[in-house]
Amino acid sequence: MRTAGLIIPHVLVAASAILLMLSCSSDVSTDSNDLAFELQPGSTREIAYTDKQDAHWVTRAGGYNNSPWHGLTAIKRGYFEDLYISADGELLPREEAEVRITPTSLKRHYPDLGIRETWTLLDEKRMLLVELEADEAIHWQVQPAILGGSQVEDFEISTSDQEVNIVLNRMLDIPSSYPYLKIWFSQPINWLPAQTPDLQLYTAFLTPRAENVASPQLAISISLIKDDKEVQMEPDLMEHARSLRQQRIETRAASTMLQTNNPELDKAIFWAHHSLDGLVMKQLGMGIYAGLPWFDDYWGRDAFISFTGAVLVSGQYEDARQILLSFSDLQNKDEFDPDYGRVPNRAQPDNTIYNTTDGTPWFVRSVWDYYRYSNDVNFLDRMWPAIRRATEGSLINWVDEDGLLRHDDADTWMDAKGPDGPWSPRGDRAIDIQFIWRDQLEITKRLAQKYGDIEFVDQIQKTLTNFDAAFKKFISADGSYLVDHLNADESQDPQIRPNVFLVPPLFQETCDWSTFETLAPQLVTRNGVLSLAQDDPNFHPFHHLPGLYVQDAAYHNGIIWTWNSAAAITPS
Repeated sequence: MRTAGLIIPHVLVAASAILLMLSCSSDVSTDSNDLAFELQPGSTREIAYTDKQDAHWVTRAGGYNNSPWHGLTAIKRGYFEDLYISADGELLPREEAEVRITPTSLKRHYPDLGIRETWTLLDEKRMLLVELEADEAIHWQVQPAILGGSQVEDFEISTSDQEVNIVLNRMLDIPSSYPYLKIWFSQPINWLPAQTPDLQLYTAFLTPRAENVASPQLAISISLIKDDKEVQMEPDLMEHARSLRQQRIETRAASTMLQTNNPELDKAIFWAHHSLDGLVMKQLGMGIYAGLPWFDDYWGRDAFISFTGAVLVSGQYEDARQILLSFSDLQNKDEFDPDYGRVPNRAQPDNTIYNTTDGTPWFVRSVWDYYRYSNDVNFLDRMWPAIRRATEGSLINWVDEDGLLRHDDADTWMDAKGPDGPWSPRGDRAIDIQFIWRDQLEITKRLAQKYGDIEFVDQIQKTLTNFDAAFKKFISADGSYLVDHLNADESQDPQIRPNVFLVPPLFQETCDWSTFETLAPQLVTRNGVLSLAQDDPNFHPFHHLPGLYVQDAAYHNGIIWTWNSAAAITPS
């Protein structure tokens, strides 16, 4: 997300952009090192890696970790904050390090000290590998800082020649946790009392400090373990795991690599693919994280808005199938629940909620998009029960006599709430919801015909006929544009928002040119697309403005959301 720092003059997006010499090419390097980028010493940029399962690691590029978001996290729980590494008695000065970000690892180089430091989160192992290398033998001291408690009684700690094993007592009774933490060293270790670094810590607890008197190389692994069975650590095993991670990333890059006349653009496109692929996880079945560091779980709406870019255009069809199957498993199947047929708004191992309207139509459309890309007609057979259930639930509980899909004020993507209710209420019939609902009806009708469900075909066709007749309610009084939503009292809401741009056409046109021509000058700026027109009394020009309003008040009331930009460009 990007916010508008100033009120930007209105501009219209250029009608078209031409990309020269665009081609798929086997000549483009997919070596991870060739795709790296450098950061200046002292960079405060935050870098995130995932293990493609349920763990992620976030760190400050040019400093030590000191935020609740930093460190090693799995299933929304923090376990490890950082290692405070000293060489010959001096803490490594990360603010002076040259930082290199590769798709596989983060690397820090201390040229004045002749020391190199590499951090790699290994695939599907919940294991962080740290490799230290020096030009000559170094007296190393390593102070681990862990999370999961702040008192001595919160942990049981035991040490041996090459490892420290920690029981996180607070997590022993939490099923979706990893209550055993192992820190392993590749060289024999002396154990010293913990020593607090002269730095700001978050809420970390310091374990005993590790010392290796003289070695040019030292590898360290931090592992999260479900039970207390011994895990055998070997350097060859970790090197093999790192090689597999790099191979996976390079293979994925080769499948989507583009070559233009601009190498920096090529690299940017790679990182866009790579970053999105990093959010495809296996936390609760396969799914797509809504974002890091704070949305490290599955949100149905976010998953299926990003679905085509994440797994279809790149040909990751098996991932696509597994994501769809995961959400069909999580679908609400209680026929007496008002949310019957919905896929989750948010799915976590300990909690699943269904308070969104658009996640389910996006799910249905994603099934259809998968079929369009893959021609996998057999998979439609498997998904038909979930699609039928999704449409049946909406028809029973949420569709009005006009065939329009009603919803609560905060059950669209503009979902922020405060103590007095939604900050951006859009009940009870939003334009983007109707576009994607119409797609759901058409997809369901075609599949009902395929499977001979004639009675359901007739019911859906009647709903579509009513829908088409009622859609004129969204045409503004002057006939120049489609309004953002209808209020519960049938009135047209006057707020100017970009939601009419957001649903790409599938079977029928969505945003027409007249609507785009009318609304774009009020919403499209040099920096992106505003979530609310600037002349609206509720427009908030900054996301954070302490003392005047809380940040959620601005969340969908002016600030720019990057994902809206592509949708705004599409009509041109």
